[in-house]
Amino acid sequence: MGDPNVALVVVTSPFEAGGDRADPALRRATEILQGAGINLIAAPKVVQDVADASEVTRGWADQKIDLLVVVHSSWVEDSLQFQLQREAEAPVLLWTLPHPETYALAAVKHFASVATRTGIAYKWGQGEVDDPEFVDTVKSYSKTAAVARRFRKARVALLTPRTAWRMFGPMDMSYDEWDLANSLGITLLHLELEELIAKAEKESNAEAQAEIDRHAHNYGQIEAADERMIFSSKVYLAAKKMIESYGLDAMAAACYPTHFGLVNLASSWMSDEGFHFDPEGDVGSAIVANAMLGLSAKPVCLAEPVLLRKDQDTLLLRHEGSAPSQLAASPSEVHVIDLGDLRGTLIEFPLRKLESMTAATIAGHGGQYSLYTGKIRSLGIPEAEWETLGRGFLADVTGPQGGAALLEGMFASGQDHHMLLQEGDQVEQLTALAALWGLDVVAIGK
Repeated sequence: MGDPNVALVVVTSPFEAGGDRADPALRRATEILQGAGINLIAAPKVVQDVADASEVTRGWADQKIDLLVVVHSSWVEDSLQFQLQREAEAPVLLWTLPHPETYALAAVKHFASVATRTGIAYKWGQGEVDDPEFVDTVKSYSKTAAVARRFRKARVALLTPRTAWRMFGPMDMSYDEWDLANSLGITLLHLELEELIAKAEKESNAEAQAEIDRHAHNYGQIEAADERMIFSSKVYLAAKKMIESYGLDAMAAACYPTHFGLVNLASSWMSDEGFHFDPEGDVGSAIVANAMLGLSAKPVCLAEPVLLRKDQDTLLLRHEGSAPSQLAASPSEVHVIDLGDLRGTLIEFPLRKLESMTAATIAGHGGQYSLYTGKIRSLGIPEAEWETLGRGFLADVTGPQGGAALLEGMFASGQDHHMLLQEGDQVEQLTALAALWGLDVVAIGK
C-alpha cells in the first residue's frame, strides 16, 4: 500500500481573535508534515470564507484524499467545515490551536457533534502544530483512514471444494457471504480449490525446490517428506500466480478436513511476505488480517484457545501449522512436518516471548458486525514444555486482567474461536478503523 494522501487546511474567521496565528500555523504545519515524510496536499492559503475554500479544494477530487486535516485558529462557521469535508470526501482530523480567547475548541466540538450525528468520521486534537502529538496523530490516523478506504475495495478469494449446500437464493454463494461483502465493501471471489491444486501440479520440481532453498534459512528442522515439501512449494507458486491473475488482496482456502495441510507452507511463507492466506476458509479473518497488514508490516497468524492454565492464569492458543516463522524465537525452533493422509505439511513452533501483541477478529450476521480487538502478551514456552504440551504452533498468552478473564471475555462477548495475532499494539488503530467501517468494537481481555 502506498503512502496516505493528506490534505491540510488552516481555517480562521475575520471576526474572531486568533486570525494572526493562522498563516504561521499553515507554514509551520506544512513544513513539519512534509518533513515527516507525509504525502501532503497543503492549501496554498488560509481559508476564511467560502471563496477561499472553493479555491484551495480545486483539484481535490483527483487526489484520492485519505485524510483531511483542518487546523482551527479561531471559531469558524460550520458551513465552512462542511464544505471542506464534502470536497475531500474523507475522514477529518479536527485540530485546535490552544488559545482560549479564540473559541477554536468550541468550533471543533460543535462540528464534531454534527459529524457524530451525520456519520462523518473524525478525530480531534489540541496543541500547537509543532507539538509531536500533532504529527503522530496525523501519521497514525491517515494510515488508518487509507487502510479503511483502500481495503474496502479489497478482493478476497474463497477457495472451496465444489459444494451444493444452498437451500434457496444464490446458487454458488450463501446469503452470509453476500451480507459480509456488502457490509464491509469488499469483493468476494468464489474460486475452486481444485483450480489451485491443478495449477500446483503443473509447476516444475526445479522451481519448487528453488523456493524451498530460498526459504530454508527460516525453517531449522524440515522433517516432512521431500515429496510433500515439493508439492507444498508448488502450491505456493500456484497461489502466487492466482493472486496476480485475479488481483487478490487476501485468500482463504477451506482445506479442513479433506485437504488438511494443503496450503500451510504457502500460508506461512506468504505471512512472512505480508500477505494473508487463511488455511481454514475463514473469510472474516482474511479481511481483518488484510487490514492489520496494512496498519503494520508485522506478520499475522491464526490461533484459537485450547487450554486455560488455571494454575498460571494463562491461556494456551494453538493452530495446526501455518504461522509465519518470524514469530519463533529462532529458526532452529521451527519444524516442518507431514500432516494429513495426502500431501499436507504443518509448521510448528512455540510463539516467542512478546510483551505486546494485538489480538483481533470479526463476528456477526445480518449486517451487524463487530470487531473484537485487544492487547495481549505472549509469555513464551520453553521447548521441553512445548513438547509435553503436544507441539503445534503454540502460544501461552495473557491479557491485562489475566488468562481467565481473557477467556471469559471471549465467551461473554460472543467472540468466535479464531483469533488473529500480530506483534505490537495496533488496538487504537483497529478501533479507529472499525469506526470508519461502521463496525461496533468489543474489547478483548478487559
